[in-house]
Amino acid sequence: IILVRANSQPFGVVSIALDDANDDALILVGDMDRAIRFALSRSAGLFGQLRMFYSTAIVNANNQPITPTSSVLKDPTGFVMMDEGTTSTVVDLAVFSDIIIPLNASITVSLKNVTVVGSLASLAAVGRLP
Repeated sequence: IILVRANSQPFGVVSIALDDANDDALILVGDMDRAIRFALSRSAGLFGQLRMFYSTAIVNANNQPITPTSSVLKDPTGFVMMDEGTTSTVVDLAVFSDIIIPLNASITVSLKNVTVVGSLASLAAVGRLP
């Protein structure tokens, strides 16, 4: 269970969404042009365009790195943009076609930083008190 406390940020709460079909956050898609797909969801506030930075790691059962991520994924770190009002987006991370992901390995994705692009000041109403 994930508990999200009350949110005072107008841009919302961003999380990595689980796949409804198999309760996994990462899915391997494609045959020859393989990619690892994950979804980001945004709730409790949809104001402003967001830039979300992520990083990846390939780890064993003890959460220890077992191989350099850059030898498996073409772009092991990066960012994705989410427009104002958008509640979710999908990210595909390309896997090198000649790579075999080691047995008992897990690929983790971490959100490192979420920033609002531009200023939220433009969202505020401006007025005068009588």
